Amino acid sequence: YQLCLQLRQDILSGKLPCSFVTYALLGSYTAQAELGDYSELDHGTTYDYLKELQFAPQQDEELLKRIHEQHKRHKGQPPNAADLHFLENAKKLAMYGVDIHPAQDSENVNINIGVSANG
Repeated sequence: YQLCLQLRQDILSGKLPCSFVTYALLGSYTAQAELGDYSELDHGTTYDYLKELQFAPQQDEELLKRIHEQHKRHKGQPPNAADLHFLENAKKLAMYGVDIHPAQDSENVNINIGVSANG
């Protein structure tokens, strides 16, 4: 659970960049973990219930709509399973596990150096 929280924060801060599709998928697992099963009675028929949560550094109506569509498919999934699916998908991100450090090259040009378990 703590790892999920850290990854969510890394995604929101932009430290762990994602594609639109990945933001939507990870957002749907976050919604399932935080809000439980989608129910028209509890959540309404639109994606307005998702506006209280932050899923991406800049989220728009299209992203919330896609998260809403995918959240409906996770019915019956307990929060711990949603977190596990979140982690399984997050670890496939290109920058997962990479720690970025600002530096300068030999010509004093600002660069970033990524350090990971692989080097």
